[in-house]
Parts: sequence; structure tokens; C-alpha cells
Amino acid sequence: MKLSEKAKRIWKWIGLAVLTLTVVAALTAVWNTWFGRTRIAFVNYQVTTLGEISKANDNPFIKIEELPLDKLDDIDDYDMVFVNAMGIRLTEEQRDKIQMAGWTGTNILTTMATNPDNYIISVDSITADTINTYLRGASRQNYRSMLNYIRTNVDKKIIFCGDIDAATPSPTGMFSHPNIDNPDDEDVYFENIKDYEAYLQKHNLVKKDAPRVIVTGAMGNPNELVLALEKSGNTVYCVNGMFVRFLKMLEAERPDMKFNAVVNLAHGRLGDKAVEWLAQQNIPLFGTLNVNRLTSEWEEDKQGMQGGFMSQSIVTPEIDGAIRPYVLFGQRINKEGLHEAYTIPDRLDKFVKTVNNYIALQKKANKNKHIAIVYFKGPGEQALSASGLDVVPSLYNMLKRLQSEGYNTSGLPSSVTDFQKIIMTKGAPISDLSIIEQHPDTVVRIQFGNIALLPQPLAGHGDNTFQIVHGTDSDPVKEFQNAYFWIQNSFKADAMIHFGTHGGLEFTPHKQVALSSNDWPDKLVGTIPHYYLYTIGNVGEAMGFVTVKDYTWGEPEWTWADDYSSATALFTAVENEEVTAEVEAETPPEEEPVAEEVAGADAAVAA
Repeated sequence: MKLSEKAKRIWKWIGLAVLTLTVVAALTAVWNTWFGRTRIAFVNYQVTTLGEISKANDNPFIKIEELPLDKLDDIDDYDMVFVNAMGIRLTEEQRDKIQMAGWTGTNILTTMATNPDNYIISVDSITADTINTYLRGASRQNYRSMLNYIRTNVDKKIIFCGDIDAATPSPTGMFSHPNIDNPDDEDVYFENIKDYEAYLQKHNLVKKDAPRVIVTGAMGNPNELVLALEKSGNTVYCVNGMFVRFLKMLEAERPDMKFNAVVNLAHGRLGDKAVEWLAQQNIPLFGTLNVNRLTSEWEEDKQGMQGGFMSQSIVTPEIDGAIRPYVLFGQRINKEGLHEAYTIPDRLDKFVKTVNNYIALQKKANKNKHIAIVYFKGPGEQALSASGLDVVPSLYNMLKRLQSEGYNTSGLPSSVTDFQKIIMTKGAPISDLSIIEQHPDTVVRIQFGNIALLPQPLAGHGDNTFQIVHGTDSDPVKEFQNAYFWIQNSFKADAMIHFGTHGGLEFTPHKQVALSSNDWPDKLVGTIPHYYLYTIGNVGEAMGFVTVKDYTWGEPEWTWADDYSSATALFTAVENEEVTAEVEAETPPEEEPVAEEVAGADAAVAA
């Protein structure tokens, strides 16, 4: 059958379309095989490590991505997959997906496997050894070469491959510093203090009589903190590695060297030797926090931090004497869509001011220091209150001690009786709310020279005082805010002391640990050095960027009981009583003295 001219034209266009599609498909396959982007996935990698790998990547044809465990169905889409098996918890299904991807051609390298079942590798041994050598080098140069090596030798691309240098050992040294000459390059490292100080002097970072601040610890990149402390006038020693090793070096080479503060990017302890050295130096140890998640999530979380991470970041460092657990590091999403650890700018500014304010206390004459003391008292003639503390004579004794130490306490009465009269008549918080309405900036305070005494107002209004003190979801009322903002902005206190257990500052919204700039304790304390005279029997509630000092001097030390017999008798008696009540059976006459047994056991425990 002869085709019409119209049909011929149709078939001609169909043929051209098929040919075009074939060519396009072939070109696409060629592009993807030899020229296209290399996609590299990382499973269960630390944000800090992945962030450094991301910063090292200067090749636009290499794409780095996180691959969550719940997205393992996409594992075949990648040209190379890294699995960090340290601490990973794989289900059988997830492990099978990774294993199957390796069998079907996906390049997989697992490191740090503690479970042999998770040790899944599909690249050859030479490739695995080469990549592992780059990983152990843990520098941007090594990471950059590793990525280019993968594109060239694993993904088999032939253009846009970048330079591949031989792996170099991981940079080490007792001291490190941001690279002043080339800020985008690696940090510079020094094995001894002499070379480190020579570097600082070369860049005019050592000033006469400048405070010396040590920065140490691994829970965050310290570079921006180091630079900010230096910019504010400090000489900073960034100790890289074991702090005890640094102390041994000081003992051998600089035994008389004095420092003004230590900042520990904490996760655990520095150790007993560090505690002894800190006591000898008589300087503060600050603890910074890394929330280890997106900053936005942390800011919205009313808990702030909890569980084992809180124990290692806040509780354990306090054994060393760490104060002011301050969130400095969080995570954000970078331009590649990866979680990236970073220093939170507004937190950095406030933290550096805080450190400098503590250091200023070491140099300022006592007679010029302004101290705000907040005590707890109900309205009118109600007595001052603090758990286990006779407040008025104790407060008066402290003022007399300050006076003897050279603080300006002019106008302080010569007797505790006269002092108490002043406190009771002039030092009560406002109970008439109309006064606040008419004079909204009113602050009740008594001032003796440079020492200001303030009764802490209730943080809210209402009849349920216990609930108000122990926290509500409402912002603190105007008179509560007034007191603290007056301390910060008008009185310009050099230090603030809360006197006795306990007030309501630490229970104001929202978080009580790992505070953000949105939390009221953070706003109200500001950057002022903060101390709290608190009973050790309730220390778990003393929060709000506070240095706690126990005042229960007469309380015996905790110790193991030598004799459990009386306690055992008590527990047995209580158990018998509970069983008796539960069974509700008729009690024989000879079993009735149980109550006397409980009382006797209780008396024995008390004795």
C-alpha cells in the first residue's frame, strides 16, 4: 500500500522524535556516568564531623546529604554511602536494606562498628583503606581530597574531579588558635606554650596586664568564642586535648603563672587535679552548653535539656565547680540542607560580657563594688523567710562582714535590732497594687552605701502563693520585673546575691535549665555575676545562672549508715501494717501492738 504524503511526513517526525529521545537518553546516561554530580550520603554522622566535611567541600559537582534511618529506601540513589555504626541501632529490616544496596552496586563504607552484623562494606579493601586514612586525618584538606577521591575513583567521573592530595596526619598540639592570616583555613596548632604565645604576640593578641582566660573542651567549635574574648581585651589560651596534660606542663614550665577564668565546653569532668588547681588559682570555671539540636527546637522546648545529656553537660561538670551553665552552641540548616553546628551570636555576646563581669570583680576595689542582695519576705510585718536560716541576724552578719572587707555600707545600723526595724518597716514588698498602677516603675529597696537590699516581689498576683512562687506559665508581673531591671540598669550591680532558700526567680517561665534569651531567668539575671545562699538539702532547685553557696554549716556530712537494723524494723512494721489493712481480716489480739512497734522503730531511726 502506497503511503500518502501526509503519512510520510507523520512517520518522518515520529522517527526524528524517537531518534532525538534516543540521543538524549544516551547523552543523559553518558553525562550521569562520567560527568554528572556525585551524591554522597552520610548515615548517623555527628553534626560537627559532617559540618567540617561540608565546609571542606569546594566542588559544586559533589553533593553531601544526610540519610536518616527512616529514609533508607532511597539508599540506591547515592553514589557513595558512609555509615557511622558507633551507637547506631539498626532493625533487621534497616540492616537488610543497607546490605542489599551494597550487593546491588551501591558503594558503602561502614566505620566504628561495634556490632559485627553492622560491619557492611561494599567497596574494595584498597578504596576502604584510602578513605579511612582521609577520615582519620580529620582536617579540611583531608576531607576535601577524600571527596574528590570518591568522585574520581569510586564514582568514576572524568571531569570536575578536583585535586587529590595524599592524606596527612590529623593536626595536633596542646594549643590551637583560629588562623588569623587565613581565616578560612585550618586552625594552627602549637605543642608548647612558648610557640603559642609567640603567635599571639605576632598578631598583637597579648596586651600588658590583660586577663588570661583558658578555653578548653570539645562540645563545640571554640573559634568564635576565642576571638570574641580576645576582642574584649583578654589573652586567651585555647587548650586542645587533655586539660591535665596542660596542667602538668604549667607545673613544669610556668608554676607561678596566674589566670583569671576557665571556660570549659563541657561534657563530663576535667578531673580532681583540675579542681585542686582551680582552688589554688581561686578563679571561676564556666561551663558552656551545646543543645545538640536545632536552635529553634531548643528555644521552644520548656525542658531545655534532660536525661543523660543534661547529666554530662550540667550536673557532672558541677563536681569540678563549674558555674553558669550557658547555652552557646546549637544547630541550624546550612545552604546544603545539612544540620550545622554553630555559635549562637546573641548568646556569645552575653556570655563574653558575663565572663568579663566576673573577671572585673577580681580587679575592682571592694569599696567601689555595687552589690544587690535579694531576700524573701511577705508583705507588712511578716518575717523574712528562708529554709533553715534565721534571716535577719544572718543578713546583718553578712553586711558586717562586707563592711569589714572594705565594702561601702554607710548607714548600716550598729545593732541587729535597729537593722530589723528598718527591714520590717521599709523593706516589705508592695501589697497595694494601686501603688503599682499609679507608679508603675516603683522598686522597694533599702540602700546602705553601695549595698542594696531588695525584697523579692511575688512573680504573680493571686491567693495561691505557693503556686506563684513555684511557677506558672504567666510572665512575671511588673513589680517583679522592675526589681531585677533596676538592679541591672539603674543600680548597675557588680554582683547579685539571693539570700536564702528560696524565691521565685528560678521558677519564672519558661525553661529552668539550658536557658534561652526568651526565658525570664535569663532576662532578669542578665550578665551580672549571680550568687545564691542556699541549703544543700534542696540544691536541685537552685537555678538561674547561679553560683550556689550552702549556708547549713551545722548540718553533718552525708555518710553511710552503720546499722540498718532499726530501719529494717521500721520497713517490716510498715509492710505488716499495709498487709493487715489490705487483707482487712479480723486481727487477733496478739497482733495489735504493731503501732507501738512502728513508733519504737521510728524513734530508733531518729536517735
